[in-house]
Amino acid sequence: MGRLRPADLAAGAAGIALLVVLFLPWYGPGGVPQILTRGSAGTVTAYAPLGNSSGWQAFSVVDILLALAAAVAIALVLVTAAARGPAAPVAFSVISTVTAAIAVLLVLWRVIDPPKDFAAREGGAWAGLAIALLMLVASWAALHDERTPGAVPPDIPRRPAPPA
Repeated sequence: MGRLRPADLAAGAAGIALLVVLFLPWYGPGGVPQILTRGSAGTVTAYAPLGNSSGWQAFSVVDILLALAAAVAIALVLVTAAARGPAAPVAFSVISTVTAAIAVLLVLWRVIDPPKDFAAREGGAWAGLAIALLMLVASWAALHDERTPGAVPPDIPRRPAPPA
């Protein structure tokens, strides 16, 4: 745990928060009127608007991509804690930054253009956007943090100075 930097912890916490937010309501009917359809025999059927839907219910593929981005941010914490040198944490910082940027674009797309049958954006959509942005900023900060706390410096033998 001594090898973790604050940015790594923030990225991991944002990844966990994004997984939790996917279970919150993202979309609601938002004043969508009932849909009336007429059958062939002149019958009228009314469809009530859908209730609130979570990120898991409203999306088909986007929710899985967001969960994968969150898993990469969580893996950044685990890899950094277990790594002996700086190579693996730096590589995972790059991967986490790219996946977090994709997550921000996906959530922004779904905030601007909600799935059909939904008119109102609920708090989960806005929280998802904020958390995805936090995950991107934290992953970017972890990428630029060059400290390696807890790493043992290599044992380099010292040679005597050459004779004068």
